[in-house]
Parts: sequence; C-alpha cells; structure tokens
Amino acid sequence: KFKNWYNSERRHSSLGYTYPWVKLLAATESSNVA
Repeated sequence: KFKNWYNSERRHSSLGYTYPWVKLLAATESSNVA
C-alpha cells in the first residue's frame, strides 16, 4: 500500500522534488508514530 501511495505522490511531485520529499518523510514518521 505504501508503494502505491509513494508512486502516486511521486507522479504529482515530479516538478517539485525536494519539498515533497520533506513532506513524505514527515508523513512517514507521523504514520509510524500513530
């Protein structure tokens, strides 16, 4: 499930690559904590 979400996010974030990665890492940490 994570891979599908990641691929979808990557598709939408292909123009801005660095900032989406920051959001992705933050979302991943939030998911792990929750």
